[in-house]
Amino acid sequence: MLTAWVLSVSVVTAQSGSGVAPTADEMLTAQQWAAACFEGAAATTPTAPGLEVQANWGGVAKNNRYGRPFRIAGKRYARGLFCHAPSRILVRLPGPGQSFTAEVGVDDDLQWDVRDYPSGPLWPELVFVLRAGDKELYRSDTVKIGQVVPASVELQGATEFTLEVAGARKSQPMAYLEGDRAKPEQATEMPEWGEAIWADARATLADGRAVGLDELPMAGAPTNGLAAG
Repeated sequence: MLTAWVLSVSVVTAQSGSGVAPTADEMLTAQQWAAACFEGAAATTPTAPGLEVQANWGGVAKNNRYGRPFRIAGKRYARGLFCHAPSRILVRLPGPGQSFTAEVGVDDDLQWDVRDYPSGPLWPELVFVLRAGDKELYRSDTVKIGQVVPASVELQGATEFTLEVAGARKSQPMAYLEGDRAKPEQATEMPEWGEAIWADARATLADGRAVGLDELPMAGAPTNGLAAG
């Protein structure tokens, strides 16, 4: 274990550059990598408090969308998680949870896509879900751009739960693009996707401590808001 820890610190130090302290996210990622490589721990499930990205289109980002603060329905947020549905994030708390709160929605600055119909953009229609084990503790109504929806959930002592975002529709039409001109008559169906924000996401523990989800280390996922696609 000591060898893996020393190697993980060395890797992170080299990646971060001389004199720059590694972040908690970088340390957790490096430690898991070292344990998997040198201790055969790839199949084990981490139990320390943190975030584990189990599904997402690209990276999950903390506290920013492409380097800018969140803005939902005209309100700005400095903290939260930016993800790209379909998305699932496992949250491990440092103790039994009492409640979870957030404000969920789609960022106002969602970019237009030239592949959309000439009549306007096909904004995503999303559903936000929280599960603890096999129990679904929260499901939002359909959320569209321009809406901010408060989420308040009793965690019933759970130490782990998942935050999930999925399309409200099974699929959405996407217009065929020829050059810079959309051709609606050649539209095809594709699984619904969309950017989503868990703004001001935080859990209150049974002992009264408040934990912002952005404070928890997140392994194995970019945190700079640059999603693949």
